[in-house]
Amino acid sequence: MEFARPRVAAVGLDQERVDAIEPLCGTLHNVASWADYVERFSPFETDIAVMSAPHVARFPRAIHVLALAPRWLETHWHHPDTRGVTGKIALRSENSTEHQLWVPETCPEFYRELADDLVKSLWSDSDAPETIEATRDWEADPEHLVETTIRRPVALRYQRTHAGQGEGQPIITLALPFVDNLGAWFRSFLQDLHEISPGRVPTPPPRLLQPSDWYTPDQLRVARKIADIDSKIERMRRNRERLKDEMRVEAERAEAGVVRALWSDGDDLVEAVEELLAGIGFQVRNMDKEKSPSDANREDLRLTVPGDDTWEAIVEVKGYPNDTKSSDARQLREYRDLYREENERFPDLTLWITNPHRRRDPSTRPSPNPALDEVARVAETVHIRTVDLFPIWRDVAEDRMESMDAIRLIQSARPGTWISPAIGDEHRSQNDSTADGG
Repeated sequence: MEFARPRVAAVGLDQERVDAIEPLCGTLHNVASWADYVERFSPFETDIAVMSAPHVARFPRAIHVLALAPRWLETHWHHPDTRGVTGKIALRSENSTEHQLWVPETCPEFYRELADDLVKSLWSDSDAPETIEATRDWEADPEHLVETTIRRPVALRYQRTHAGQGEGQPIITLALPFVDNLGAWFRSFLQDLHEISPGRVPTPPPRLLQPSDWYTPDQLRVARKIADIDSKIERMRRNRERLKDEMRVEAERAEAGVVRALWSDGDDLVEAVEELLAGIGFQVRNMDKEKSPSDANREDLRLTVPGDDTWEAIVEVKGYPNDTKSSDARQLREYRDLYREENERFPDLTLWITNPHRRRDPSTRPSPNPALDEVARVAETVHIRTVDLFPIWRDVAEDRMESMDAIRLIQSARPGTWISPAIGDEHRSQNDSTADGG
């Protein structure tokens, strides 16, 4: 999954400050502390940390930091010159009695206008501003953005080199007091980072924090079209979620109903096949439900056709963990003979409906054993697998096939293994190729 740059950790910020920087972030994660952050997210997938409140942050790689009124912020990184040595910069806000502030000449251009505004804002306060104490390390001194009379920083920028993996990378720490225009400071910070660390901030930040306030009529026209598309997408997303919930309900209903014909055996399989045949359009009798304790065993189902009192079929249903057992054909012959004794004629059709390899995915089950075709012919039965019967039932249910056409399709079946019309041509082609020695 792609995450937009820059990837920002908002650590210890209140919601107002999070809202101020979020429009400028590619990916933003808001957490209470750095310890919380590293438990949930990886520093190796972090470009910038915007931090407030006390923290000790150990960075295994270069992460740029914007620190707000740091009571105590300690960041560690790998020293660029001495292998295995970890450097540290600690920032701490301290009380001050100095009221006079200015922006030194060394203030980088990115921040000069914001620094001037900060001075004006702090001058209006009756209390002296807090200053920031920073440790000094192997590299250059921090750059003061705003300082007091004796050059103690109220806001600073510190650049150093992080040599964690491979060549050294510049890393910036920007320390500020609490400001009312955090979004503007963060934008300048991103511009600063874009120039020295374009891998972390690949594109410069937008010039406007609220671009829509300054759209031209043509931009407004395009923005409205985008908003309309976004609205449609959201409606479609909600509808998709609703349909996914509906699909889960339907899947549970199907698994408890006709789909059992693809997985079950025993009574569950008989009930599922009964539902399939009734859905195709047959009138179905469950013979076990009509059987009294003294009656002889009969086939599982009997079929008739609406409006035709002269035609009747008997159906035996079997499930198998592996291939269909050819020895079960004997039972079909016995049921045919019993039917003849009771009705003085054989049934018009004898169906041997099976669910072989029932533990395998139906799409990967092998073709019927060719030997079963001859077994079924001798027994005067039509061998049909449930995986071939299911698509016929579904076509009828979806009105892609007339019920009477499906009934006639099965009525016209001849003894042997029945091949679904959907694969019949392919099956016959393979048989012809085999007969020709292909």
